Amino acid sequence: MPRVDLDTITWTLLLTAAVATGAAFWATVLRFQVQAKTSDLRLSLEAQKKAHEFDAVRNDLLENIAQNSPLPQNMEKLALAIERQIPDSACAIVMPADGKTFTNGRPCPVLIAPSLPGELHPEIVSALGPMFNPGDISDSEIGLDDKSQVTSLLGILWASGLSFCTAHTTIAFSGSGEAAGLLIVFLHRSNTTVL
Repeated sequence: MPRVDLDTITWTLLLTAAVATGAAFWATVLRFQVQAKTSDLRLSLEAQKKAHEFDAVRNDLLENIAQNSPLPQNMEKLALAIERQIPDSACAIVMPADGKTFTNGRPCPVLIAPSLPGELHPEIVSALGPMFNPGDISDSEIGLDDKSQVTSLLGILWASGLSFCTAHTTIAFSGSGEAAGLLIVFLHRSNTTVL
C-alpha cells in the first residue's frame, strides 16, 4: 500500500480551495461586467428607440405644419412627445392665439398642456402674462425672471395637489426678436436632465 503524504494532500486541498475561490471571484467580476455592459446596451437601445420615436413625431409635425394643419393640435403632439422623452414630466407650451406674435399681451396666450388639469390653464397663463409683452424681455431679464416664474408656476401646481419639484423654461423668439412662445417642462424629480 502506498504511503499517503498528509502534507501533500493538505497543500493540494488548499491549492484547490484557493483556485476555486479565485474562479468564483473572477466569475463574480465577470458577471458584474456583463451586467454593466448589458445595462449600458439596454440604455443605449432605449435612447435610440426614444430618438427614433421623437424623429418620427418631428417629421409628422413638420408635414402637418406644411399642410397648414391647426398649430395648437401640432403643439399638443409635440408636448406629448417631449413627455415621452423625459420620464416623470409634464410639458406645457404657451403660444399666441394667432400662432404668430404676442401683441402687448393681447390676445390672451394659449396654453397647451395635455397632462395638466384644464382648470389650471387660465391660472398658469395669467402667471405668465408679463413675459409676453414685446420689447419687455431682454436676455438679462430672462435669467432673473426665470426663478420667480418657476416658483410661481410650481406654487399653482402644488396648490392643486400636483407634486412637481422643478420646471425648466425656454422662451422661443421670433425672427424680429419678440417672444413667440414658451416651452415649460415640469419635473417630478429635480435631478432629471432636460436637453
